[in-house]
Amino acid sequence: MMRAGLGALTALVLFAGDAHADKAELQKRMRSHPARQAARWPDLSQDGPPQIAAAPKMVLDYVLVDNRLNGFQERPKPLNDVTMVRDVRKAWDSIPQAVRSRVAPRIAGVFIVRELGGSAFTEVILEGGRTVGAFLVLDGERLSVAANRWMTWKESTPFANGTDWLRARIAPEGASDRVAGLRYVLLHEFGHVLGASAGAHPEWEPGGVLPKLNLADYPFLAISWKRRGDGLVVKQQDRRPVGLRYYASPRYKLPNRQILSSYRWLESSSFATLYSPNSVWDDFAEAFANYVHVVMLKQPYAIDVVNSEGVLFRYRSCWKQTRCSEKRKFLEDYLRPAAGPKKRPTQRSR
Repeated sequence: MMRAGLGALTALVLFAGDAHADKAELQKRMRSHPARQAARWPDLSQDGPPQIAAAPKMVLDYVLVDNRLNGFQERPKPLNDVTMVRDVRKAWDSIPQAVRSRVAPRIAGVFIVRELGGSAFTEVILEGGRTVGAFLVLDGERLSVAANRWMTWKESTPFANGTDWLRARIAPEGASDRVAGLRYVLLHEFGHVLGASAGAHPEWEPGGVLPKLNLADYPFLAISWKRRGDGLVVKQQDRRPVGLRYYASPRYKLPNRQILSSYRWLESSSFATLYSPNSVWDDFAEAFANYVHVVMLKQPYAIDVVNSEGVLFRYRSCWKQTRCSEKRKFLEDYLRPAAGPKKRPTQRSR
């Protein structure tokens, strides 16, 4: 999942002063890296499921450069785990055909590592300066646990001791295996692959720089975002939890008392999940994943804020609520079989 919120901040620390030149050099390396060139992916655009395997050297090198750019200390390594490959394949096969048929020709491969620095990662592949596909990277060690345990961990990462205060459920009790968690992660990454082609947002560029744009050209973004100066902010920015960053290092974690107020804010917003306002790209990826998971697959999405006395607050999916009605219509229109000509795929993520 995208770590841009934390990455943007740590990059400011990592590249302070004279190190700005190092940041520019790393961005240059990412833009010209072989992993982003279609010529290095001869199997791209083929029908059927993608290659699923331990990450090759070219992919590992690219992710390492990205980690350095965003201030992460992890050095990804290939993970040769046949059971993980099997379970990723099961997760792929369990995704609705309407989704797989759109994304399969755009995926060059799904690669498994350890020590990624997050749960997953997506990057685009270019041909003649045009985005033609993407590759995905999964942290097999991080995603080796049951689905509900993984989601509880993920939702707790912005907070000092969130696992004691949160209980997340994305699979029915008794069916919370790691395949269910892998499927949810894949759906989020597919949202990144499809977002620009759906017309939800502009395409991604290394560094996550959002180009100047007219919100009228991106009706999905206009639902939850507004212009402020040269950039975009969420419409409820004045009430949004300050400093909320997923996968945060201890020094940036919020106190646990902000968990309850964060989810109450979410319930008043037009975002599907608390991770959604991390960026305009994550807004669509999270909405896409959550919609397919809840509406199409009829799976639960529940976050309980708890203490020693019991449940303080229950957050449930928004797709039957008015606050998400515009996003639901956008996704329904996009995922209809006769949704119109396919455009080009999109972006990278954490």
